[in-house]
This record gives sequence, structure tokens and C-alpha cells, in this order.
Amino acid sequence: MTSRRRRCRATGRWTAAQIALFFLVGGCGPQAYAPVPPISEIRKEERRQYEAAAARLLVHMQHVARVGSRITVAGAPFCGEDVKPYVGVVSTSRSSLARRFGSHAAWTEAGVGLRRVWDIGSAPEVLAVLPDSPAAAVGMQVRDRILEIEVTDGTPPSGVRIEIQRGAQRLELELPYVAECAYSVSATIADQINAHVASDSILVSTGLLRFVEDDDELAFAIGHELAHRILGHRSSRMRSRERAADRMGTELAARAGYDPAAAVRLVRRLAAEHPEWIGDRASPGHPGTAHRVAALEAVVEEIVRRTTPAGSTKMGDDQARSSTSAGQSSGGTV
Repeated sequence: MTSRRRRCRATGRWTAAQIALFFLVGGCGPQAYAPVPPISEIRKEERRQYEAAAARLLVHMQHVARVGSRITVAGAPFCGEDVKPYVGVVSTSRSSLARRFGSHAAWTEAGVGLRRVWDIGSAPEVLAVLPDSPAAAVGMQVRDRILEIEVTDGTPPSGVRIEIQRGAQRLELELPYVAECAYSVSATIADQINAHVASDSILVSTGLLRFVEDDDELAFAIGHELAHRILGHRSSRMRSRERAADRMGTELAARAGYDPAAAVRLVRRLAAEHPEWIGDRASPGHPGTAHRVAALEAVVEEIVRRTTPAGSTKMGDDQARSSTSAGQSSGGTV
């Protein structure tokens, strides 16, 4: 120990090359060695992290499903025959979980990790039951596996029969029929502040979920995307179509019981976050946020004028079709 200290104190007489070599081989500097943990410990930590990720993703999925289902039920009268029975559960299967994460190797690995945590098979498995839903009314439970859904005959249908697997039991449940637009609303892991339409789904990014301040703002974002589908927007985005989706999205949110003025609040905060979106040259596909807010304020005033004292909003077919235009939005920023 004494001789080592003497060498350390004597470094002032060494050349730069000697000093560098001294620290490289250990010397009196910090050690660079890092232990390699056993593979068993790494796997345990992976499991802990996947469990935490699964819990966080499930919170997002429940949030989106709770708000989204109110919008899709409110929009059912305007979806024509493109409706399905509203059940009121958050569920996923092996294939739907894979679609949620895409084909990138790292995301594929993440999907497999979450599937193992949830023990997901080929049949849709219930991860959560939404409160005040048809599923809650008949006692559906977490871990039920949905084998078949059949709508009973009639116009409108009188009910829904669901066959489920609960442990070793096969059960049949009869649910009341509630129609919703036939588009699922799902959370997707992405940092962008975005919601968009993809096939028969409305995808809401976790970035948007972190950005919105309340369910009213989220309702407008989902309503805007559902409006694209209702209005038949099947081609690339255009400003006129975005204005129509803003209008109808606000109407749908109000119809579902949310505050329509949240649309104005959300777009203003988007402008504060992205000042490059304010002017009319912001995007060929979207009006500038200043234009959007001015138009939305007029829509909100109109909704408030025809809102009954009880707080329900009447949106007739004329308002629903007032801005109809051809083509579907391929998706984009709210």
C-alpha cells in the first residue's frame, strides 16, 4: 500500500504516455471492470419490466376504450349499416397484439413479452370490463375468452349472444343490443401527438394521451377521426375534409356528453407546442390552427345554442351531412 501511494504521488515526474498507460492498466484511477450478471437475473428483470409495460399499456387501452366507446355509440345513427354490437370490454388476441406493435424486430420482441405477461392466445381475451357497459351488466370478467358473438334476429336486433371460455367452463351470455360504429378505437405506442384511421381502426398514440388534459379533449380527437369515416373520406387529406371532420368531430363529442369547447382548447395548445402549424401555409392537408380555432368557435356557439337545458345535444341528419365530401382520410395529426 505504501509503495503504491508513493507511485501515485510521484506522477508529476512521469511522461504523458506513462501516465496514460498507468491509468489504462488500473493505476490509482477508477476501475473499468463491470460484472456480467447471470442470464437468470436478466430474464427476471425483463419479466418485471414487461409486467410494468403491460400495466401501463392496459391503462392507456382502458382510457381510450372508455372515451372511444362513447363516441362510437353516439355516432351509430350516422354510420348507417356500418355498425356492430357494443360489448364494453378491452380485449386482445395474439394476432391483434402483433398488429399493435408492427413488424420491427424490437417491437415484435416487445409484443411477445407482453403476450407472455397476459398469457394471450388466439381467442380474444378480456383484459378489462368497462363500467356501465352491456358486458358489465351480465357479469363478464377479466380473463374470459371470447369464442363467438352472435346478434339475434330482428330489426333492430333484440340482443347479443356471446359464448365465452371461463377457466374450464363454456358459458353463453345474453347482452342487450347497443349499436356502435363498426370501428375499434385503440391505443398505439408512439411518441407523436397523433390519432389516425387505419383500416377499420382508429389509433390513438400514447403521445396524444399524454398531451390531452382531460377526456373532453380526447373525445374531440377521436370524434375527428370517426368523422372522417362517417363522411366517407377515402383519399389523401384535404383542408376542406379536415374542416368537415373538425365540425362533425365536435358534434359527436357533444352528442356523447363531452364539452365541445375542448376542441378549441386542444387546438390552441397544439399551436403553442407547434407554432409552425399556426399559419395557412402550415400543411397542404390541414388548415392552420388559427383558421381551425376560428371555425371551431363558431361550431361550439352553434352547439351551445341548440343544447337543451338537460345538456343533451341534438344533431340531426342535416348537420351530420352538411360537410360531406368524397374520399377517406389516410390519417394524420388531430
